[in-house]
Amino acid sequence: MNSKKVAVLSISLLLCVMSVSLGQNARDRFQEILSEVAKGPNAEKKIEILTNGSYELRRMMPRQALSLSKRAVVLADKNKVLQGLAYASYGAREINLENYEGAIQTYEKALAFNQGPDKESSLASNYKSLGHCHEQLLDYDNALINFKKSLEIFVKLKNDGETASVHNRIGQVYFEQKNYQQALNSFQAALKIAQKMGDQSDIKTLQSNIAICKSRLGSTTASPSASQEIQALGFEEQFEIIKDSLSEARRLIQEQEGILEARYAELIGKDTTIAKSMKRIDFLQEYNEILAREKKQQEREFILYLIIAVGAAGTILIIALLILRNNRIKQKSNKDLAEKNVEILEEKQKSDDLLLNILPEVVATELKATGKVQPKKYQHATMLFTDFKGFTRLATSMSPEDLISELNRCFEAFDDICARYNLEKIKTIGDAYMAVAGVPKTNPKHAVDTVRAGLEMQAFMQQWKKEKVVQGKPYWELRIGIHSGSVIAGVIGKHKFVYDIWGDAVNIASRMESSGEAWEVNISEQTYDLIKDQFECVARGKVPIKHKGPVDMYFVKGKKKNRVD
Repeated sequence: MNSKKVAVLSISLLLCVMSVSLGQNARDRFQEILSEVAKGPNAEKKIEILTNGSYELRRMMPRQALSLSKRAVVLADKNKVLQGLAYASYGAREINLENYEGAIQTYEKALAFNQGPDKESSLASNYKSLGHCHEQLLDYDNALINFKKSLEIFVKLKNDGETASVHNRIGQVYFEQKNYQQALNSFQAALKIAQKMGDQSDIKTLQSNIAICKSRLGSTTASPSASQEIQALGFEEQFEIIKDSLSEARRLIQEQEGILEARYAELIGKDTTIAKSMKRIDFLQEYNEILAREKKQQEREFILYLIIAVGAAGTILIIALLILRNNRIKQKSNKDLAEKNVEILEEKQKSDDLLLNILPEVVATELKATGKVQPKKYQHATMLFTDFKGFTRLATSMSPEDLISELNRCFEAFDDICARYNLEKIKTIGDAYMAVAGVPKTNPKHAVDTVRAGLEMQAFMQQWKKEKVVQGKPYWELRIGIHSGSVIAGVIGKHKFVYDIWGDAVNIASRMESSGEAWEVNISEQTYDLIKDQFECVARGKVPIKHKGPVDMYFVKGKKKNRVD
């Protein structure tokens, strides 16, 4: 294990030990902020306390941080003070929760309150945040419009740090659009300012981005040591990776907080479908016991009637009648008992099926047996992310019924493909689909199975495209990203529980998808090393990704000829 991995693992373990106390401290701080607001002398002071507290809790308690910003907005609208600050804070918290559409609407409101010569800095920041939201939604044209508005104001204010930052963001957008010349111009502008400020970390990253742009342009002026420039990230890159690991570990602590306290009794104690099924089972079992007691009582009555009849009349006819009556009673009781037992089994099966529809089988079994699910680390796993290019734009031209119908058709096909290749579907978010191989059941072929699933998904989408072209209807283009590494898996939630995975490898897999291209299966170097003997791949070289710098990527073209699985 190299020194970089040792450093990341050590920090992650340390943060796990501190998780309980950190979570409690965050909850205590949340209550302190509410108390400070209650004592605030005026609306302006209360808004400042709420926005500052929202920023302070943005990582450990993102939803509570959002609620604080929302209170600030309500106070600001009511008192007509600090509205620009309140809306900007609310927008930032929506970005933390990746609600970019909502953040755009909030920041557009903030713009209206940040007009005037004394609010130019806030206005520039609003435009920069709007650009970030549009960039995340792949709306690059609007991202550039807002970034350029932000740049114009920061240049006017002579704010070198923000000017360099916005130049870099514009370069990233141009790079995503494959406009490498414009990207090069923006990176060079940012580098000039970074060198003036002496920011060594930014200088190394920008030099690497410039070298990549020159390589893409095939420029004769490109430095012959471009690869050395990229490798020169060295210490700075390691430091960034460790910072990202810290951030990811903190997020993991926040999301896993309370997992060990979840008990099966708590999960079924609410008014949910599973709870109703369990209550129904309890009722049927109780009714079953009542029937059994009635049966015994009827048998005792029969014996009594038989003794009286024999003693009084001594006739065979009466005995026969009583036996017939007793048989009928037994038959009816046995029939009732059999029906109720079947109903109990059916209700139990419904409850089990509901759990299996939410959780993997081994996880559901552990939950029913112990009342909890212990989080586990898996050293060898491969993650797959998919996303439809241009989905938001095309969705606006479709009726809600057609949109859901087509999306469901694609995701049902993905579900079948994942089942064939031993992948566990984790979740869908909008038009994005996430699955993993090697979790919760270990799979030595996790990387190969995942790549095969990705190629089959692209084949399905190509056939789907042909149908849409014949019908004269629009179609979606699929991007797929795959990465291999270690993850942590577990169950989160109390009333609506979810099986999920976390780790730096998950983030990198997501970046493989966003850095890919339509109709391609884009994989990382780690996955390539595991599947290169079985699949034909095309090297893409080093591609910059957010928070990681340049990384090696490959497009998978298909299985190698004459390859036998």
